[in-house]
Amino acid sequence: MALVDLIRFTQSKQQSLDDFFNEFKAKSQIFKTLGGDLEIKKDTWMMTDGSTVTTNQALLVCLFLSNANRQRYKECTRSLRNDTTTNSIRYPSSLEDAYKMLDEFVAPYKKNNNNPSNNNVES
Repeated sequence: MALVDLIRFTQSKQQSLDDFFNEFKAKSQIFKTLGGDLEIKKDTWMMTDGSTVTTNQALLVCLFLSNANRQRYKECTRSLRNDTTTNSIRYPSSLEDAYKMLDEFVAPYKKNNNNPSNNNVES
């Protein structure tokens, strides 16, 4: 049941990234305490600069990023997924680096076409 709780746990609209990160880590630790381990397999990733990174947190990183608030971080995770189609991996190698990636992410500016122009405002 602890694994299901971890997999289904998503960041709510009102939840801060800090709170989501801390709760995610707590749920991961509960799963580990009960004998489960998502850090058992080591993966080696080829980074965009040609270097390699070995991590045992690949499953946790992917789960954390995919369960982060989709509205808030959609562009960040979409960019990561698109990079994998060209064999360019920018996925962070640790849970802490995944948190940092989301924390420092700046969503691209989107022009709001629904706002009327202020050109016709009377003074």
